[in-house]
Formats: sequence, C-alpha cells, structure tokens
Amino acid sequence: MNILIVDDQPNVISSLLQRVPWQGIGISNVYTANSALAARDVLFSKQVDILLADIEMPQENGLSLVRWIRSKGLEIECILLTSHANFYYAQIAISLEICDYVIQPAATEDIVRSIEKAKDKVFQKRQVNQKIHFQGFLSSTQNSMLCHFFETLPIDPLQDQQVRDQLRELGVENNWDGNLLLVLTRLDHWQRLPPPFPDFFQSFQQDLQQVLSFLNKPMLSFYPDDSCIFTVLFAQLSGDKETHLRALQQQVRQNSGCLISLFYCSITLTCLRSSMNLLHEAMEKTGKREMGILKQVTTDLDYAQLSPSRSYERYITLLREYVSSRLDQPLTRDSLAKELGISSDHLSHVVFQAMGCSLKSFLTQERMRHGRELLRTTTLSIGEISAACGYESPAYFSKVYRDTYHHSPRDERRAM
Repeated sequence: MNILIVDDQPNVISSLLQRVPWQGIGISNVYTANSALAARDVLFSKQVDILLADIEMPQENGLSLVRWIRSKGLEIECILLTSHANFYYAQIAISLEICDYVIQPAATEDIVRSIEKAKDKVFQKRQVNQKIHFQGFLSSTQNSMLCHFFETLPIDPLQDQQVRDQLRELGVENNWDGNLLLVLTRLDHWQRLPPPFPDFFQSFQQDLQQVLSFLNKPMLSFYPDDSCIFTVLFAQLSGDKETHLRALQQQVRQNSGCLISLFYCSITLTCLRSSMNLLHEAMEKTGKREMGILKQVTTDLDYAQLSPSRSYERYITLLREYVSSRLDQPLTRDSLAKELGISSDHLSHVVFQAMGCSLKSFLTQERMRHGRELLRTTTLSIGEISAACGYESPAYFSKVYRDTYHHSPRDERRAM
C-alpha cells in the first residue's frame, strides 16, 4: 500500500518520514510533495492509496486538493493535518468524506492510528469492489445460463416433468399450474444518460418485483442482448393485464428514465420457445416508429382454444414457408424442429396430426411438387431440376417422381 505526504514545510515531511514506522504498518512506498500542484503530478504518475496532507498551504490548500481528487473519482483515503481546530475546516472535511482529521502537533501514535484507520477503509472498499465485480460476473453468467436454457428448452409434453425439475434448480418451485405469462420488453428511448445495461437490468428486475409483488409467484428475466428483456412469469395475471403492465412501464420510466414497449402473451410451457419467436417477430415488425406501446400477441395457445387443429396449422404454415426456399438443401428433422422452436418428436407429431403422414413423406411431397412446377414452367434439364429439389442423383429423383405421380419426369414434360 502506498501513501503520499503533502506539506509545504520540509521539516514536517522529514519528521514524518523519520517518526512513522512505515514498513512496520504495511506501507510499501512513501511519496512526498511540497505543494498541491506537485501532489497532482505524483497522483498522475504513481498508484496512491492514502493521502496525508496539510490543510494550510500557499496557493492551493489541502481541502482544494482533496476536492480535486474526489472530482477525478480517485479511490484514495485522505487524512488532513492542521494546526488549528477550525470548525469550518471540519465541516468541509466531512462533506469531502475525509477519513480522519489530525490536529498538529500530534503524537506519532495518533498519526499511526489515523493511517491504520485509512488502511482499513482501503481494504473494506477493495472487498466491496471485488464483491460487486463478482456479483456482476455471477449476474452475467446467470443470464447466459438462462438464455441457453430457454433457447434450447425441450418443448415436448412428454418432457414436461423434466423441464419442471430443471426449473426447480433455477429456483422455480413446482407450485404453478402450467400457465405462464411471457413478456418481451423493448428499450425504446432514454430520457437521461443511460447506465451500463447490467445496472439497468437489475433496476428493471426490482421494478418488476415491486409492480407484481401481489402475485407472490416466481419470475425469471434474461436478456439476449442490450435492446430487449424476456420475462417469464409463472402465473397468469388475473383481471386487466394491461393495468399492471402499464404500471411497470411507468415505474421503469420514473426510476430509470427509459421509455419501454411491452409485448406479451399467455402461454403454456410447451409453446414457450415458439412464443418467444413470435414476440420477437412482433417487436421487429413494429419498429421504433411506435414507442412506449403495449401489445398482446396471439399465440398457439389462442389458436388451440379456438380449434384443436389450429395450432398445428400454424406450425405447418411456418414449416412450408421455411422449407419452400430450401428444397435444394439437406433438411433434417432436428434442424427443422430448431427453426420452429419445438422438439424433434413434437415436430413429427404435429406433421402427422395435421398431414396424416411422416415428416419424411411431407418433405418428399414438397420436393416433388417443386419438381413438377419446374418441369411445367421452365426448360431446365432433368439433372438441374433434380439438384433444385435436393437430389444429387437424377436417376433417384426420377424414381421418386414416378412413385409419386405414376409417370416419369420426361413424360410430365412431354405432356405439356
């Protein structure tokens, strides 16, 4: 630990250097300066932990030097020396958070005691800073963990208990009925200087807990980036949801100076991942032209309440849209399920319930339909059409085409 002694009287500095057992009290380096200006040069070039400065100095006194140190945000504990018990000086010293105020002449024991006090404060602040840094690291790690958990969530009714067990490990007790409220918060506009995002996120969570404390239900929030926050509330808001969510908007605006938009939907666990995608799509479509909005997004749960097959129809529509532009590429069950935000087994179940066939048969039908259209509307060769439909072998493409339509691709083209 290092100390800087500042006094315009050389004999005072010399006395302190000789009287105080610096090594014995854990001071590694003792720097000196005969003016506030010289002290600034030392502070710019050396690591200083403690300042021991005289108040009464010509040109610039010790109080002014401490005020400058505080304005620069330097983490230095300051001890002031003075020959007068001046109440005005003491008031200023308190406002500048001076560690100690020593009246000269002072016994060596008194100065050592003040230095030990300053050392203790330095160590305490270092421990606090280390704790804050570690907590920030934990918060960042926890956020990454939650992002990964929800982005890879197995959305299969058969795995519901497995997911509940994993949620219990995250602090969500298994005392909720399976209904959720999913909220996507978009940061629209700052009305004051924005803080670091992790600090805002912590403040946002406090606002969320305060507004929804009456529910006494767990909630998890995480952010994929610093533009938006997902919140999973393990309960449904009874009554008017908009009233509570608008209260959250007002609370965040008041406490953080940030205007936010909220996109929300009522869901079940099995459609959480797909609903996250829907909310994100709704947010992207809205754009920043509309700020501070509150929007409920229709999900598969809403479709399912209308008709059991409606949620399947939506998946098939999304599947067709995705597949139609990639028929020349290999398409696997896992990759398609990931794109739709559901499990591979659930995708097979959806296709069978909606189409009455396997996923493999569905993909073959889509490839053959595309091939038939190309045969009828283009002059591409059989080999080129085969490649456009995702088949490396024109012979195998022709075989599958014949099995599907009961005639060959060449016969199809001749008939045109």
